[in-house]
Amino acid sequence: MDVNASKPAKDGNPKADKPAEPKPSKEEKAAKAQAAKEQKEAAKQQKAAEAQAAKEEKAAKAQAAKDEKAAAKEAKAAEAKAAKEQKTSDAKAAKEQKAADAKAAKEAGKEQKPAKEDKAAEPKTGKAGKADKPSEDKPAPTGKAATEAGEASAEPAPKGKGMKQAADDKPAAEEAGAAPEAKPKAAKKAAPNKASLQAGDMLPGATPDLETDESTEDQKQTVNLSELVKETGLIIFAYPKANTGGCTKQACGFRDNFEEIKGAGFRVFGLSADKPKSQASWKAKYNLNFNLLTDPTGEVLKLFGFARGDKGINRSHIVIDKGGQVKDVRISISPGDSIAEALKTATS
Repeated sequence: MDVNASKPAKDGNPKADKPAEPKPSKEEKAAKAQAAKEQKEAAKQQKAAEAQAAKEEKAAKAQAAKDEKAAAKEAKAAEAKAAKEQKTSDAKAAKEQKAADAKAAKEAGKEQKPAKEDKAAEPKTGKAGKADKPSEDKPAPTGKAATEAGEASAEPAPKGKGMKQAADDKPAAEEAGAAPEAKPKAAKKAAPNKASLQAGDMLPGATPDLETDESTEDQKQTVNLSELVKETGLIIFAYPKANTGGCTKQACGFRDNFEEIKGAGFRVFGLSADKPKSQASWKAKYNLNFNLLTDPTGEVLKLFGFARGDKGINRSHIVIDKGGQVKDVRISISPGDSIAEALKTATS
């Protein structure tokens, strides 16, 4: 036996048969190193970008907090300024109202004073002297009061009645020995703040059209209260002048209670002698959710008893049921009481 026959041939060795792996070339090594370097650089840039983003986010949050704080400070300052202006406006309005009331009281005193003086002087004249006195001189002391009484009732006295009739009958009364008291008493009845319409009365079937705050110089927008009450109840509040302290408080009170009043079946309207343009500006400034009406002639203001003298207006309100029956009238009332009383009447 051949001893060498059991030994595998040198060429049959598995290790000898496996091909040798080629060594990377210099260029491949350089490319691999470059790729690793670029990957490392990209990771570094990614980390830097994330850090920058975090920094910017932090700065943005800090700026937002700073802006919010500044806005809150400005809002607080604006609120304080508005409160100060409102306080000044309220004080001014109260002063004007007080002066107007004093003036009205003074005028009322002047109107009644001549009547009292005539009453004191009449007994000294003697019956014959009074009978011979021309009748046209007798109504003079109470002429203005009689006119105001006529305006308060919105209906002139029939011919032969009222103040003129009292003057014509005076000689006969004196001959019978009666004291001449009729004329001064008639003057006292003409109270400037007495409402022409009282609770339980019906709104007249025809009232003047009133311009709304939506009117322009080119086109007028009007409403008629006599027509409106056929469909809904009405709350009409009167105020001396738009955009003043007390009037703003009154209007904003009705604004804030508008939904409750509406739910009770009533519509709200403001009423004054201000021009529609002024009404519109005031309405927009305070976001009033109802129309403001203008009564330049004062006819409706007098009908409701809201007028004070020839041009003044008493802060007041009237509540009218659907159908036209008056539920309540309040004359010369404070802003807060006007809102509370009108709401109470409407929801009762």
